[in-house]
Amino acid sequence: MSFKALINKLLPVHSKRRLFAKLIFTFLSHPLGFISKFTFKSIFSFFYVLNTEGISGVSRRINYRIYNNRKFKYLEKTNNKITDYEPVVFKKEDKPVVSIIIPVYNQFNFTYNCLKSIFDNSGVKTSYEIIIADDCSNDLTINIKNIISNIKVITTPANTGFLRNCNNATKYSDGKYILFLNNDTQVQKNWLTPLIELIERDNTIGAVGSKIIFPNGLLLEAVGMVWNDGSAWNYGRFGDPSLPEYNYVKEVDYLSGAALMVRKSIWEKLGGFDELFVPAYYEDPDLCFSIRKMGYKVMYQPKSVVAHYEGISNGNNPSQGLKQYQVVNQRKFHEKWKDILEQEHFPNGKNVFLARDRSRNKKTILMIDDLIPDFDKDEYSKKVFHILSLFASHDYNVKFIGDNFCEREPYANILEQTGIEVLYGDYYARNWKTWLRINGRYIDFVFLNSPYVSKKYINKIKKYIKNCKTFSNFMENHDRIKEIINNDLIISYGIELNK
Repeated sequence: MSFKALINKLLPVHSKRRLFAKLIFTFLSHPLGFISKFTFKSIFSFFYVLNTEGISGVSRRINYRIYNNRKFKYLEKTNNKITDYEPVVFKKEDKPVVSIIIPVYNQFNFTYNCLKSIFDNSGVKTSYEIIIADDCSNDLTINIKNIISNIKVITTPANTGFLRNCNNATKYSDGKYILFLNNDTQVQKNWLTPLIELIERDNTIGAVGSKIIFPNGLLLEAVGMVWNDGSAWNYGRFGDPSLPEYNYVKEVDYLSGAALMVRKSIWEKLGGFDELFVPAYYEDPDLCFSIRKMGYKVMYQPKSVVAHYEGISNGNNPSQGLKQYQVVNQRKFHEKWKDILEQEHFPNGKNVFLARDRSRNKKTILMIDDLIPDFDKDEYSKKVFHILSLFASHDYNVKFIGDNFCEREPYANILEQTGIEVLYGDYYARNWKTWLRINGRYIDFVFLNSPYVSKKYINKIKKYIKNCKTFSNFMENHDRIKEIINNDLIISYGIELNK
């Protein structure tokens, strides 16, 4: 058993033991700072968060404190000569599926490590080309082709800034898809294929993006949410990236330009990033809004994971340097999209349950059964899986609870890849009542099956989920399914449900 596995066994994720251990660690790391914040207000805040968000909410805030007090050594070594780096030889592709565009301005060490991660973790299933969009660097970047083979390097005649640099580089791309990737990222194993598989299974998808984590493994962003004032959230920031709420395919408001793939045909119709947002910031939300206006979807693929050294390029201070354009461009973005923002988006921080997967205009269905259906094992599980998939394919917001809360693979992942949120693991086993209490007001239909499941959940459902329809023994009542899915004919493994 690995050390990490042993720690997880002794201190399960989001358990009281793990929370207590984090508090002790925080105290020992910064005893004076910890004591100075031990006030009546902080105690009240602690119990308020514990009551409203559970142990996971408290744990997320402690993660934030730990992260902010830690000095990361991003890269172990910064070499002085180009020959100090190990050569990397990419495969030459005449007809690449993906053009990976990496905008750079100096910071060669990060660029090299980004390229090395692509080489090591992309596999051979998908063909790709690398385009370095060099915005007039004056460090070792100018000699990059001496050690990195079979890449394109496009150098701007003058320093143009992120947005124009990206727009210029796409003119030299040969791929069916354009994938923007920050040079201060490192892609993780098997990051590229899931993006391709998702966008190619549905021609109404215009853009897909990755789950983005911090270098220490905490979640940086699982999708972006935009509020009606034009402000944006990185959903899940400092959370545990393994939690189910961050691991199902979903439609989103926008995707970070740090790891964003777009159909080239759409990109060309739009003319690239809107130069209204020169030199940088808000060009990625604007692009995603424009893609959606054309009738395409913007999707999050959690199986693609990218680590991002946030703040390396432009810092973190919104009052200095390029970062100040984040505030300026928010106003421009709001002005451009104010009608859409008012009609389709919530006020800042409101209704996160619906905002995180653009479910404002969808009906939410919660299905509860004994366990996650292993659909290739028996006829009953096959029918459960079929009905779940049916709801998801008809654009319902589907949530599933298996009463044993066991993450059964590959079945949980297959449901998640169809867009279904599956609640599994120790946290949900202990906190499903809290989940119902917090989110019950958003649920429109509940499907229960078997007397055991109904008996366990029905009272809490009635308490926390008001004005929703609850169906028991749904496998025997096909009229109920027909009532939800309003189409002419549904065939459920030999069972015809006529309208």
